[in-house]
Amino acid sequence: MAVAVAFLGVTMLCVLAVCLTLFFKLFAKPNTSDVTMVVLGSGGHTREMLEILSHVKPKNMIFLLAETDRFSETVFLKQYPAGHFIKIPRAREVGQSYFSSIFSTIQAILGVAGVVGYYRPALLITNGPGTALPVILVCKYYTIMRKFTTKIIFFESYCRIYRKSTCGKLAGLFVNRYVSDWKQLGFNDFSKKQFDKYITLKIFPE
Repeated sequence: MAVAVAFLGVTMLCVLAVCLTLFFKLFAKPNTSDVTMVVLGSGGHTREMLEILSHVKPKNMIFLLAETDRFSETVFLKQYPAGHFIKIPRAREVGQSYFSSIFSTIQAILGVAGVVGYYRPALLITNGPGTALPVILVCKYYTIMRKFTTKIIFFESYCRIYRKSTCGKLAGLFVNRYVSDWKQLGFNDFSKKQFDKYITLKIFPE
């Protein structure tokens, strides 16, 4: 059963990759932008992202958040009234079975493919909500296909001291920077205080 589910998932992802390629050729903008895309999550994720963004002032910010997340939009509208907020579907709801999550994840990827392909972000910032994983995958796909390049920075939740979150483990395979405040999470981690270094390396758009 597990093998059949895995085979079905791989097959559907291959079909999805072909669809994304065709979509890009038909609808995507021709030029790379200086857009900074930020994935928001409710609760503690919202507070942590506010702290992260307080260190830098990226231009042309677009905020992505789950369709059911009203809290994050309310909070960030106060801080970034000029920001553009876009609702995207969740990849997996709490308690949802892994089998059905295959289809909801594909739906989520399709839901963000058009947004990412249209705005062509130069930078993606996220701090761990599950909503971010489809966005990371789509950005990485476009980068690998050389359609445009998106630098991806993943900030692990502050409460994760000894173990990475599930999203962090998966995202770590695709991001340019995995950032944590704790040394216990590995030698590839970077301090949140190193924004000056990021700017020097031109990871953030000017």
